[in-house]
Amino acid sequence: MVGICADMAQRRSLRREAYQLLDRARSSLAQQAFIECGCCLREAVRIYLHDECTHHGCLPKEKPGIYRTPPRVLAKRLTKKGVLGPKLGQWIGEIIEMSNKAAHLSFVPPRELEAGIVMTKFFLDGTHLIPTKTGGQA
Repeated sequence: MVGICADMAQRRSLRREAYQLLDRARSSLAQQAFIECGCCLREAVRIYLHDECTHHGCLPKEKPGIYRTPPRVLAKRLTKKGVLGPKLGQWIGEIIEMSNKAAHLSFVPPRELEAGIVMTKFFLDGTHLIPTKTGGQA
């Protein structure tokens, strides 16, 4: 029982961090700081995918010299595991690509960045359901 509570507390803190990054991305977008917006969006997606990989037991082993596992690698692992359906995996891939372009000084239309922020928030809202032994959701 204590293990479940500790897991839920850790997942909530990760989710809170991702939400904070999305809020920061939205405020950066309002200030037309597109590079910062792309960086925040990409990191929020990476946190979401890392959390899902941890929860479903498909987190790749860290390689020496790599600071963090890239979001694309995490998305592929979740797709192979069957957690992300093909459509959801495609949407996440597009958000990652778009945020990478913005973070690396390529122009991305602001409406696309806004759509990426909204979709990522939607993904975060729909996740973190903790299964119980009876099959319900807590």
